[in-house]
Order: sequence, then C-alpha cells, then structure tokens
Amino acid sequence: MAKKFIRTGLYCSLAVILVLSLAFAGCGSSGGGNGGAGGGGGDSEQTGQLVVNVYDDETKELIRSKKLNVTLDGNSVMVTTGTHTFTNLSAGEKTLTISVLGYSPYTATVVIEAGKITTHNAYLVKSGTGPSFPLVIPMLQVPVAAGGFPTGTGDSGVKNVNYIYLLGMHEVTYALWKEVYDWATDEARGENRYYFQNAGQKGSDGAETDTDQHPVTMITWQDAIVWCNALTECYNARNGTNLNCVYTYNGEVLRDSRIDNLEAYSNAVAGPTNGFRLPLSVEWELAARWIGSSEDPPDWAIEYPAGSGVYWTPGNYASGATAPYTVWTPRRQWPGIQRIAGMQPTPLAKRPPTPWASLI
Repeated sequence: MAKKFIRTGLYCSLAVILVLSLAFAGCGSSGGGNGGAGGGGGDSEQTGQLVVNVYDDETKELIRSKKLNVTLDGNSVMVTTGTHTFTNLSAGEKTLTISVLGYSPYTATVVIEAGKITTHNAYLVKSGTGPSFPLVIPMLQVPVAAGGFPTGTGDSGVKNVNYIYLLGMHEVTYALWKEVYDWATDEARGENRYYFQNAGQKGSDGAETDTDQHPVTMITWQDAIVWCNALTECYNARNGTNLNCVYTYNGEVLRDSRIDNLEAYSNAVAGPTNGFRLPLSVEWELAARWIGSSEDPPDWAIEYPAGSGVYWTPGNYASGATAPYTVWTPRRQWPGIQRIAGMQPTPLAKRPPTPWASLI
C-alpha cells in the first residue's frame, strides 16, 4: 500500500537507495586489496595485479578530465587519473568494462597470472551520450538487522529493518545529478520532460575549488524526490532495466518540483516499488552504525543484542575522513557491505573537516 510522503529534514541529504526484495538475501561483496576483484588472500605468489590505462583512441592520451567507471568482474572503482591498479587478484580470465560520458562502452577479457603484473591499455572511442551509454552507480548492500539495533545518541532505543536494501556508496555527486538533470529536462522528452525549481551547484559554496565529484547542494527536498524519479527513468533508458518510479501524485509520475506544482509534491505518495528513492531515517542509521561480527571489535563498539557477537557504532560517533574522497579502496570487508578506505569512526566532537556530509 502506498504511503503519504512525509517531509522531514533528513530527506534533504539526498542519498539515493534502491530497495530490493528478500530474494537478494544471499548477495555479498566482492573485492579485496586495493580495488581488488576476486582476491586471493593477499599472497603475492598466489595472486596477480592488473594495471589498466585508459586512453582516448583519437588523441592516444590518457583520459584524465572525466570520471571513469572501471569494473573488473563486478568490482567497480571511480578513476579520474586515467589509470588504476587492481591488486590481490586470483589467477584466470576476468572481464574488464569501462564506461565514461562521451565514449562508447568498452569491454575486454584480461588474463591474470599469479605473481605477475599485467598491463592492459584500453582505447576508448568517442560517441554520443544517448541511451546506449550505461549509468554506473556504486551501491552498498545493507544487511537485515536481525534482533534489531541500538538507536539514538544515547543508544537507548531499538529499531528493526527486516528487509535488504541498497544504499548509495556516497552522497549524490554533482556529476551524477547534472547528467540525469540534463537528460530529464531535454525538450525532446515532450510530455515526459522534467522541471526543477533549482539547478543545484557543486559542493557547499560552488567555489572554483569544488569539483563535480563533490555532493550536489542548493536543492530542495522537492527537487530531490523528482530527481529520484528522473534517475529511475534515466537508468532504465541507459541500462535496459524496468524499474518503477517511486513518487507519484494521483497515479501520475511526479516530474515537476517547481513552486507552481506545490499541490502535487505536497501530496505525493511513495509507492512500494523498486525504483530509486530517498532513504528513511532508520535505513540511514542502520547503514551508518553497522559493523558486523568481529573476533576483535573496537573498544568503542556496542554489542547488540548482548552476546550476539554483532557490533554497532555508537550514536555519538561519525565517520571521520582520514583519506581523500577520491580513495575508494574497501578498508575492510563485512558481510554484504563495504566501507570507504581510511574512514575511521571518531566522536563527533573530534571529527575533522570533510567535504562530505555525515552518514548520521
């Protein structure tokens, strides 16, 4: 049953999630090492490395000015330097795919040899940005909180989330926002064209030092829910999927966040569909707190339920960035979820400055 969409301050954080059915309960994370795929435990004699260099086929120069989505056997990394090294790779054939705006998708089979470094030079051909170009969105699978988890800054509450869902690995970047925004507002879409009250900006103040990899800001929650619908439709067009838009009004997809459309977005409903939407506060908190099972948990971790061996981050802690936001190597592997390299929980009072918003 569809529920009346409730406005809260949390929705303005604009992190996108895709809710899946419990059929995905067995899915987990791949990886290991520095951007590894199919890791073999880190023994250099048993594993190999792959250096990927991405060139423009016309200029023969590394593609450095765009964000590259480089995927090896399902393990994706974001590359802005034109080159990336995968480590701790098990020997054998692997599938390499590369996608970037303005170029045709690239796919190749590479062979990894134990104890050796393999170099693969990929030459990408320029193309349009039409429906053939796929959208790649890094996502985290968040596990079911069996037995509940502690909530609140004092950790005195308990909440449950009894379904698996996917959460965006980071805040929505301006690059992704703008790509979907331009696609959705194109006049060629006719009656299905999208309209936004705000165009968004890069980072907190739109300064020259802010890049398109900083979060999009200066948008409203109305812009956010309409953009989620646009992302769902754009993802379908680019990736050949059949997701359904979440936010509707009188049975129609919500495509207008302008003030003149106040009645529609004020009375929008979030249906039980499988498209992109904004996270609920309980979904945010579960993802932010989850540590999982550990034989050697941190001193500050909370075990809940007592004696379960499952640990959680305290409510007055946040993820303090100790590495650049461009670093995407998994710091640690937990069942079904990865966290960003260099991210160590620290008390809020000691949290260092960071261009990224807090998870909680």
